[in-house]
Amino acid sequence: MQMLNHLQDVVQSIKEIQIIAKVDDEENTLITLSTNNLYNNQFLATCTVEGIKRYEDMFGISYLAIDTLEERIFRLIAYYNKQLPYTKPMLEQNLEAFCGKDGYKIVYDYEIDKLTVKIALSAQSMFNTVRDYLETTVPLNIIIDCMLLYNTWNMAKMLTWDTVSTMTWKQLREGDIANVNDY
Repeated sequence: MQMLNHLQDVVQSIKEIQIIAKVDDEENTLITLSTNNLYNNQFLATCTVEGIKRYEDMFGISYLAIDTLEERIFRLIAYYNKQLPYTKPMLEQNLEAFCGKDGYKIVYDYEIDKLTVKIALSAQSMFNTVRDYLETTVPLNIIIDCMLLYNTWNMAKMLTWDTVSTMTWKQLREGDIANVNDY
């Protein structure tokens, strides 16, 4: 907002008024930014880094230095979504929110009360969040096995030796082998 533009031409030409208008514009910009941040920090989806830090401090949630803002927001959403009682549809709904529609696989073994959740490599950054979510929501009598869903030999056997020889073992195990031309 240009304060000087709202003044008469005679007043605009005064040097002191120009300096005051410039300082006033800077203050108005800071006030506008602060007001927008206060509004955005009321909602998890629009939080700034400072807002997320405040929520994490309130709930005692720690974060890693390499976590992105989006990952930190998802961790807080997971904290809020701990809705009991535990039900399979609720679990699947929350896992879809964390990892995406095709970002996980669930296997129930009813004979030994075991729940296996496999996280797709595309949602690897959400692994710790999903594991923590499962540990706090799944009943204690159910064994939880949470793991990453790595590429298997059956997925890679369609590749030729020439293609595979250009890739490292890590790329073959964790990479997107459907798009091998990227390597």
